[in-house]
Amino acid sequence: MKSGWFFGDSFTAGWGFDHHWAKNYVYWREDHFEDGSPISRWKQWGYRYQDSTFSKLLCSHYRLQHKNFARPGATNEYIINSIWKELPNMNGGDYVVIGDTHPLRVSHFFGTSKRMEFVSLLKNNDTEEFEVEAGEFASEEFKKACLDYLVYIGMPNEHGWVDYYRDVYTDIVKYLNKKGIKATVVSNTLWSCVEDIYDWTRDSKIYDEVKDYHWSPNGHRKVYKMLVEVLEQNLNFLDRDKYLRYEKFGTLSFSAYI
Repeated sequence: MKSGWFFGDSFTAGWGFDHHWAKNYVYWREDHFEDGSPISRWKQWGYRYQDSTFSKLLCSHYRLQHKNFARPGATNEYIINSIWKELPNMNGGDYVVIGDTHPLRVSHFFGTSKRMEFVSLLKNNDTEEFEVEAGEFASEEFKKACLDYLVYIGMPNEHGWVDYYRDVYTDIVKYLNKKGIKATVVSNTLWSCVEDIYDWTRDSKIYDEVKDYHWSPNGHRKVYKMLVEVLEQNLNFLDRDKYLRYEKFGTLSFSAYI
């Protein structure tokens, strides 16, 4: 049986629905959220949609064994390393989908732990100020150092990093294609394009409103449909520009633009 390999961050991991990445899934879904808030209850029912993620839908479409190595918060550094680690296990006829991520993230380790952790730069919607999202064990000094690095070094060089990683991922896709493996990249420019959990729950008469901007089951299904066309046409990237074409023409086939 051929395999479908997936690498990326929370969008590729299927955040909200597929929790294969959690160190202790039962704890994450049940024990840790007991305050009865909407987001707590969402953790209780979200798993019902675990087969609605684009990776699961794609594997069902092509009859592939599902192998998802994505981790929420992952940096591009981590994603690329994950690909190279699994490369010897890939075979001709397999499929590979890589979800790239925003470059303004930092990889690091806590103490002697060998598990890579991540820090992300965020903008507080209430204060309009930048802040970092780090693990529960991160000190204030560590978070301040990461914030300074990302704001004063990362942001001024953001476009350079975007171009750099796009070239790296393009080279990886071309290499995999030469091995007889169909591969493509889902760009982070697609994150805000399709329906998210917030819009989905806000419009739903079943679930409480949850302010989470990861893709809803409907969003995942749209990404899946576009991915099928991208893979069939051997395109290196699925990004915002291709999404806009898909919305306008209902297909990514070039004949539709002529």
